[in-house]
Amino acid sequence: MRVALVFSLILLLSCSAIIVSEGMSSAPIIEGVGPLVVSEAMDAKNQSNSSLQFGQSTMPIIVEDYTATWCENCVKAEHAIDDVEENQPLVQLHFHPYGDAQDPFGTTDGDQWWERRNGERQAPFVVIHGKWKHLGSAPKQFNSLEEDYSASAQTVPDFDDGILSWQWTPSGNGGNINWSLDNGDGFSKFTGYSVAFFAFTVEESAYFPDGSNGLENYPHIVSSITPLGSEKSGEVEIEVPQAYDGDDMTIHLVMELIPPPQEEGDEVKSSLLSNEVLLYSGVIGGVIAILVLILLLKKKESSTITENEVAPERSTQQLEYEAKMLELGWQADKAREYSDQHFGVNPPQ
Repeated sequence: MRVALVFSLILLLSCSAIIVSEGMSSAPIIEGVGPLVVSEAMDAKNQSNSSLQFGQSTMPIIVEDYTATWCENCVKAEHAIDDVEENQPLVQLHFHPYGDAQDPFGTTDGDQWWERRNGERQAPFVVIHGKWKHLGSAPKQFNSLEEDYSASAQTVPDFDDGILSWQWTPSGNGGNINWSLDNGDGFSKFTGYSVAFFAFTVEESAYFPDGSNGLENYPHIVSSITPLGSEKSGEVEIEVPQAYDGDDMTIHLVMELIPPPQEEGDEVKSSLLSNEVLLYSGVIGGVIAILVLILLLKKKESSTITENEVAPERSTQQLEYEAKMLELGWQADKAREYSDQHFGVNPPQ
């Protein structure tokens, strides 16, 4: 019996190794919203135009980061994003809290966008492709934050074929942004989804030595968000806010896919890649199975534990807390270690 349990555990771990090697993300998914597409940066001072083709490896990857100048853990998360950007075409958009006495970079536009799409404003909170969410500064899927973020960045929503093009023409205190989406009858993997377009103005870097996290130079600051409408093509005049310092404002066109409304009692359907959803479910199931096997093995070995080595009793509340962490994507051993610390349980030596 014990040999069979050990063999099953090895088999499950081998499957996990296969998942890691494929680079697929097992991070939790933002529910109730569709993925995002982002353009390259356009210098607010100069006329520019460009385009992207869906499905290409050079297609920009949007990374939303909720951060703050007082958040020390945010620095660790942002350094990990920077490391991923060395190998993948990321576009970072950093959101700061509005009305924060310790942070001068927040906006109502940013907070409203974050709450509408991602829910509670916590720092650090990283969302990739508008889909994969990463809370906190500790890795939860792999061995490092960089690996967690990289896996999510590589798990790209399937937009079929199509081209998104844009043009920026500066004038006065702003300029005109023009866009055009050519994708035929729509995205087949996102049936019933509508689209909406937004212009993000972003300050590339601002110097703020009073930030208590010691970063001083704060990058990719979202300064304003202007809705452009839901038409596949159009042109809108927008205003560009004054930079906190310097003259480094940029413009990004963001396309949001909006899922159809779900009526009460309808079966919830996902237009995400089915293999991605199955992967997420499989990983969670695998973690739970591994945890059960570990508990069975410990029970088998409990008869050999001496009186001084008796494992500490874990309350029902702690077990429920740990199960919730597993649902959020924590690895089993890290969830156990964190819950032991949280409930003041010292593991046997």
